Amino acid sequence: ASLEAKYTSRGANGPFMCGQSPSVADICLVPQLYNGRRFGVDLAAVCPALLAVDEACAESEYFKASHPDGQPDADVAEPPKKKAKA
Repeated sequence: ASLEAKYTSRGANGPFMCGQSPSVADICLVPQLYNGRRFGVDLAAVCPALLAVDEACAESEYFKASHPDGQPDADVAEPPKKKAKA
C-alpha cells in the first residue's frame, strides 16, 4: 500500500513506474504482484494503480519472455506447500 501511495502521489504519469519506459522499478514490482496473486491477495483492493503498471509490463515482449509460468521448470502459479511441524 505504501508503494501505491507513493506512485499515485507523484502523478502516476506513464504506463510504467518511472514514465514511458520500463525500469528496474518495474522489474522489481512485477514479481511481487505475481506472488501476491499466488497467495490470494486482493490486489485490486490494495493497489489498483500498480496493477495498471503490471498490465503495461505484461504487454512488453521482455516481460512476456521472462514470466515465471513460461519457464521450463514452472509449477504454474501454485503456492508452495507448508511443511508439517514435527
